[in-house]
Amino acid sequence: MKSKIPIFALVDSSVHSEYFVYQRNKANPKINGGKIIYPSVDSIKIFDFIEEVRRNSVNNALIPFGDFSDIEVYLRQQWAGMMLSFLTRQNEDRRVADTLSVLTQMSDRVEFLSTQILKSIGTKEVKLMTELYDVMVGSECFRDLTFMKLKAIPKHILQNDAFKDCAVSLGNELKPEKGLDFGLSADGDIAYSTFERDSKDYLNLREEMPKILSKYNIPLEDFLKR
Repeated sequence: MKSKIPIFALVDSSVHSEYFVYQRNKANPKINGGKIIYPSVDSIKIFDFIEEVRRNSVNNALIPFGDFSDIEVYLRQQWAGMMLSFLTRQNEDRRVADTLSVLTQMSDRVEFLSTQILKSIGTKEVKLMTELYDVMVGSECFRDLTFMKLKAIPKHILQNDAFKDCAVSLGNELKPEKGLDFGLSADGDIAYSTFERDSKDYLNLREEMPKILSKYNIPLEDFLKR
């Protein structure tokens, strides 16, 4: 009951009827409830169980039955209902998945169209900065800097040799710790494994960005002077 798992509470119709007799008389001071004989039960504890089931906000259905065919009909109805519920939920999940797929396709198309527009009308400077930011956004180290609310721009990456130096230049001194279970915090606490990963990713980023500058025939020194 605590797990809210469906319970099929089937009670012999005779026991079910005697339960209501028990309920009507248990609080009657004129009647000795212990001396009442209930032909269909061996112990009145079954009535306590029935009462507990009825008190629950869920799983509180008590179904009286006369013979096996009553049980069979009831269970068939319940299982059919559960199967319908499962298939309906499965259909909804599929619909959500289809919607997400459509949204992903739309996002890809918007990105493609934006790139094509940029290629056709964007200035050399805009195209350069777009490519630099594109490679930065795709890196783990940049995302972690952003998580720590450090607003890195291409110059910050190109001016600082190491990930830790870049964070310091932006106002946050990283504190790598081997005992940390989580990746990093906004205060600069960072798991050693995360720090090593970001440091390596940062070096790769510093290798990629000068290549983009070379593509546009812009020396690194000139770019840093801007």
